[in-house]
Amino acid sequence: MKYAIVTSLALLLPQLSLAGGHVSEGVKITPLLSTMTSPLGNKLEYPQGEARIMSAKVIIPPGEQANRHTHPAPFYGHILQGSLTAIYDDGTMKTFIAGESFVESSSDPIVRTVNLGTTDMVGIIVFMGADGMKSSTPAAPKE
Repeated sequence: MKYAIVTSLALLLPQLSLAGGHVSEGVKITPLLSTMTSPLGNKLEYPQGEARIMSAKVIIPPGEQANRHTHPAPFYGHILQGSLTAIYDDGTMKTFIAGESFVESSSDPIVRTVNLGTTDMVGIIVFMGADGMKSSTPAAPKE
């Protein structure tokens, strides 16, 4: 791969703790996710260009959703509170609950994400793309 992408902190810290004394004894490290594929089994691939990582905190109230979209590069999410259901155009549904992490791949089918729960979904999202690239691309309404 021509361009190296910075490994996320969640994946790097467990390696550091095993590397012999790089963190003090009181530091607790809990791996969240280590994968090379999306929940649908699609391979994660990075785009060409200057690497840019963007992150955000997201709150989705019960019944609200992110409309149909795709991601042009790997997209990582971690649910802090509540739950989030991904509904893919191929009919697959995946629900992620507080404490779970997930990724989406540029080769996954179009998805919409909805909070089907009774409390706010609070999460952290991280997009690992290239400079100038949008983190998601809206998709036309499904007919």
